[in-house]
Amino acid sequence: MSNVIRGTFVALLLAATSARAQTATARVSLQLDSARTLLFVARGFELRVQQPDAQVELTKNTDTATPDLVRVAESHALLPEVVVEVFDSAAAPLMKLRLTGVVIASEQVALSTTRSSLEQQRIAQQEALSSLTSDYQEAERQLNMAEELGKTRITTRQDLARARDRASDLKQRLDLLKQRQAMLARQLQAMGPVDEMLTLRFQHMDIESR
Repeated sequence: MSNVIRGTFVALLLAATSARAQTATARVSLQLDSARTLLFVARGFELRVQQPDAQVELTKNTDTATPDLVRVAESHALLPEVVVEVFDSAAAPLMKLRLTGVVIASEQVALSTTRSSLEQQRIAQQEALSSLTSDYQEAERQLNMAEELGKTRITTRQDLARARDRASDLKQRLDLLKQRQAMLARQLQAMGPVDEMLTLRFQHMDIESR
């Protein structure tokens, strides 16, 4: 497959899965030599296919794999094979990349800016949850009052229907916000205070889309 066709194919593939890939994670198997393979999980993934610098960029937490990755990067060793399996936020497989002729072109460690951003989102969500909870509780009180007045025919059916719709709408919004809050909490739990950024340059790539 030519570089132009390959680049077009990858661009279309990533565009088709972009909505699912926004929170993608990647499981990486990095073959050091015939006897040793390094395994780690990256929470950030980006593929660039423009030659001559075709590369994969990965962001991960610092972990037990970090010292080996630093040594390989410093030695500029040519790695026989790297397999990158990409999953969406629901852990559904998106694609599998098999890279050969790989060099770790860059390895950097820095304080996580993403975690700080997520912490700000968490605070904003907590404030929104508090406000929405108060609105929902008030809507429930108004609905209970409308139902009681409806028994004596003081309120109309339209007023009662509006009260029910208001309470139902707020309940749905509250449930959705709690789901987002739980998702954000899982992201924060999986994220350490320090990021490790890797750039893998490769000579050849095979793609299996899912």
